[in-house]
Amino acid sequence: PKKVAIIGASRDPKSLAYQTFKSMIESGFEGAFFPVNPNADYVLGYKSYKSVLEIEDNIDLAVITTPSRIVPFVLEECGKKGIRAVIIITAGFKEIGEEGEILEEKIKEIGKKYNIRIVGPNCLGVINTSQNVRLNTFFATPMPQRGKVSFVSQSGAICVSLLDHAREKGIGFSKILSIGNKVDVDEIDALSYFKDDPETEIILLYIEGILRGEEFFKIARETTKKKPVIVLKVGRTPEGARAVSSHTGAIAGIDEIYEALFKKAGILRVYSLEEMLVKVLALISQPLPKGNRVAIITNAGGTGIIATDECIKRGLRLAKIDRKTYEKLKEKVPPYASLGNPFDLIGDADAERYEWVMKNLLKDKNVDAVISMMVPQKMIDMEEVAKRMAKYAKNNKKPLIPAFLGEKSVLKPVEILKRENVPFYTFPEDAINAVSGLYEYSELKKGIKEEKEIIFKVEKEKAKEILDNSFKNEDGFLLPQDSLKILEFYGFKAVEWEYAENEKDVYKI
Repeated sequence: PKKVAIIGASRDPKSLAYQTFKSMIESGFEGAFFPVNPNADYVLGYKSYKSVLEIEDNIDLAVITTPSRIVPFVLEECGKKGIRAVIIITAGFKEIGEEGEILEEKIKEIGKKYNIRIVGPNCLGVINTSQNVRLNTFFATPMPQRGKVSFVSQSGAICVSLLDHAREKGIGFSKILSIGNKVDVDEIDALSYFKDDPETEIILLYIEGILRGEEFFKIARETTKKKPVIVLKVGRTPEGARAVSSHTGAIAGIDEIYEALFKKAGILRVYSLEEMLVKVLALISQPLPKGNRVAIITNAGGTGIIATDECIKRGLRLAKIDRKTYEKLKEKVPPYASLGNPFDLIGDADAERYEWVMKNLLKDKNVDAVISMMVPQKMIDMEEVAKRMAKYAKNNKKPLIPAFLGEKSVLKPVEILKRENVPFYTFPEDAINAVSGLYEYSELKKGIKEEKEIIFKVEKEKAKEILDNSFKNEDGFLLPQDSLKILEFYGFKAVEWEYAENEKDVYKI
């Protein structure tokens, strides 16, 4: 967009509307802003308008921050003004119950009436770090550093949290989209865009529920052929599903179905924000391994054991190195070190020893990936070790994952790795998980093949009639007899059954 209206712009620094506009100004946006506030002449130094209809210029995007009850009226004015893109930051719609659901239905109707694409409501909006745009409508977080990752989330708070953690790990973003209640624009629209976006190389999704499952599968499958898609799907438990409903009003769905859907579409699934960052950090800069054979380098036996257990747990294998590699390693590794994988180089291992082992293991045809870990040592120049790790992590055809296992003691070597844009971890488990993510995605990518579509004879109209008319119980599920009928309409063989309304009917049957 080149011209943006902020409807509901406030002069109160404590208000969401004020902070939203302030973020937009501070983002470095080179276009024009048009605040709309009927009670102000100026907002944050910009001339204010009583209505969007008073603005003489054509507006590309409107950001609405007014109270929810007047959003339909404001959106109607946007439609009359000819605005075709709107972000509704305001909350208070279907996530609060019946009253909010009615309001949300109104804005959906207005959007269709005027052909307006709507992001939200109940969202933070968008961040675009592209040099020719630079726009941030998030009131809760500053502009992130520019990078290759794009993120789509139903939760604005999850966006803020992930961005904060990512900032510390040196992960940059191309675009972030907070879709909230997704009355119009959803994760399918986002994937369709990011699939062909040259500034996006990795896509992250935080999902609470998917309404258009078949369309999602189709676009996700097309996308994962080009670039990795990592998803965090929440609401996996019945309790979590209820929490989802009260958050954005979404229906969480049955988790086993999502699990199968993601796998078949080639999507890499994670189960926490931490795991998402662990895997994206490796995918940003490391090549995909050809197999699951891992070599583990350490300077302490215990960390090697932890890494070994984690390797096996995650479906990786310890590489059996070639005899020639073993002999080569012995040339510069002392006899009291262990060269059995994990390769325990002992506490006095310096940068020269680490480099010698890394270089030769990466050359070994039996090794698909290398994890190089170091426990802090006062008598060793850890910064020099970090430089050698960065050298091989940046210039190799196989992944090399560095890990400095500590916190305060490893700040300087970690800063070197961050500056060199290579992955870094501070726990053995995370380093292994990073390799696991690379391997899993490489396998998912191999498995995405064009399959012949299987056609089932389905009586859709009969099934639809039941869904439209059937009485739903208090838990929101179909009655058993209706569920069985639908299964039969979709070609599933069910056990022979009859329905009894009372005890007498049971005896008759």
